[in-house]
Amino acid sequence: MSKTISSTITAFYSLYPFDSPILITSTGAMTYAYLAPALNQPNDWTLTNAGLISGALYNANNATDATVSVANSGTISGIGVSLYGANISLTNLSTGKIISAADGLYAGATDVTVSNAGTITADANGLDLKATNATIANSGTITGGLSGISLRGRSGTGGTKPSATLTNTGNIRGTSQGIYVRQGSVVINNTAAILGGHGIVATGNNTTLAVTTKGLLSGTTSAGFWIQNGAEASITNKSGGVVTAVHYGVYASGSLTVLTLQNDGLMDIGSSAYGVKVVRASANITNSGQIMWGKFGIAIQNAGATITNSGSIFATSYAIQFAAGYTNLLRLKPGSYFNNKVSGGNSIGSSIVSTLELMSTSGVGTLSGFGSQIFNFAAVTIDAGAQWGVSGSMTIASGMTLANAGTLSMLSGNLFNASTITNTGVMKSGVTLTGSTGVLVNAAGGTISTATSLGAIYAAGSGTVSNAGLISNSSAKAVYLLGGGTVTNTGTVSGAVGVKFGTGGSGSVVNSGSMTASASGIYLRAGGFVSNAATGVISASYGVQATGTGAVTLRNAGSVTGTNAAVKLASGNANRLIVDPGAVFSGLVDGGNSISSSIASTLELASAVGAGTLTGLGSQFVKFRQVTIDAGAQ
Repeated sequence: MSKTISSTITAFYSLYPFDSPILITSTGAMTYAYLAPALNQPNDWTLTNAGLISGALYNANNATDATVSVANSGTISGIGVSLYGANISLTNLSTGKIISAADGLYAGATDVTVSNAGTITADANGLDLKATNATIANSGTITGGLSGISLRGRSGTGGTKPSATLTNTGNIRGTSQGIYVRQGSVVINNTAAILGGHGIVATGNNTTLAVTTKGLLSGTTSAGFWIQNGAEASITNKSGGVVTAVHYGVYASGSLTVLTLQNDGLMDIGSSAYGVKVVRASANITNSGQIMWGKFGIAIQNAGATITNSGSIFATSYAIQFAAGYTNLLRLKPGSYFNNKVSGGNSIGSSIVSTLELMSTSGVGTLSGFGSQIFNFAAVTIDAGAQWGVSGSMTIASGMTLANAGTLSMLSGNLFNASTITNTGVMKSGVTLTGSTGVLVNAAGGTISTATSLGAIYAAGSGTVSNAGLISNSSAKAVYLLGGGTVTNTGTVSGAVGVKFGTGGSGSVVNSGSMTASASGIYLRAGGFVSNAATGVISASYGVQATGTGAVTLRNAGSVTGTNAAVKLASGNANRLIVDPGAVFSGLVDGGNSISSSIASTLELASAVGAGTLTGLGSQFVKFRQVTIDAGAQ
């Protein structure tokens, strides 16, 4: 059977399943269209309205097994459409209008499908869907006095998590919020406009929201996105997408709330507002677009966060502000720009560390304002394959660390280190150790290469250098520690001078690698200790040289070569040369003190496995008044 209504019916009117399919023609009009159940009949209705329903279209709220399909090209007004059942479908065609003093469509069902190309206007919610599975496609206009669309999922059989998918190519607007989501997994794709006091709200710890927007998302009185009470939200604002808001582009709060944000478009926020604000929530934020002109670009409170930036963040106060007391990570890619302050949250010396990571891409990045504009990052890492230049000076203060696995260049200024720098990559600029606490570790595979008048590694005071890679300076000293210190080399050191210690303190060198220089391999000006292992090679004009005051103890089991002298020690000091069996000296070995001097230099022949051979005593080995042979030596 079927029913066609082409006249006006003003009374309450029941439409039964056996009346289906039902057609209300363009001349037809009804006040209240009630889809009434019938005994021994499936509760299935198909209704097409090209006319007017002025009161309501609805069925019984206990019609849990109903299947209702409505196609509207006319007008439904009054209190709109209210349907319950197993399967509800509403198609509002381009000429269709739903104008309601309540909800435009309320649907409580297992499966709900809505396609809107027309206009839905409601005093409450444009769409209010309480469904296990909902699919919405909007190319028209949906407007609600509360929400444009309210998605309140209901669990399916066995507690199945509800789900919904919304594709918007039209306009959705709500006075309170454009879209309200509570409970369920919801996917929203927007290429047009979603507007509301809040653009989109997601709430509840059983709510998972995934939004991709390439259109306009606007919080006309508050936030573009408002995520709270344990909801999990993944938001992608694609290139071409625009998020605007009065107070917050994105706001996320609650200890169980999780925010993942990818901004490739524009977030344009009021000058006293926040681009992104996170309070007590977990956040992973990536920006390759623009976040502009809030008081704070991104602000994290009472929580740790990871922020990755390759775009631009403009703010009148802080571009980024992390929270103190949490482990924070800022990851920068080439192209990153901040017009204002970036704080890692944790002060230097805190037991909890914030990390600045300089990442690898195809381009070369520039880091500016480190320590002044970008601060409170105790750990700095440069990824393998990354290429970064630093504009201005960079200080690794006490309590900080720098780990470089990429390529680092100082574009202007100097790199100062009062703590620890570890290099496994390439450093094209020198390092100045400061405060007598600076430690430089150049690990295997690491290269520090520069041309500077001071030293590839330089310290006005003392310092500690450990090298298993390559340290070179084509112009002067490879390592120059004015105040003394310690150098351990298992790699390669080369320069005009390999290692030089100044008059401010004694030096210590332990070498099992290679040291080559055009002048001095090792040069001590205040005494010290040198140990050259069996695998060690020292080759220069002067292999080991000492001047000034301070005795030198040199132990050699490897090879020391000097075209002027293999060893040239200073007079007036009680110097000691310890020779292990197998040691090689190519060139003069000068103990420093003449035989008649009151201060003696000592030549010690050490004990080891195997027998040693000493030749040239008095011709190659000179100025040693004392010669000792250790017990067990051969």
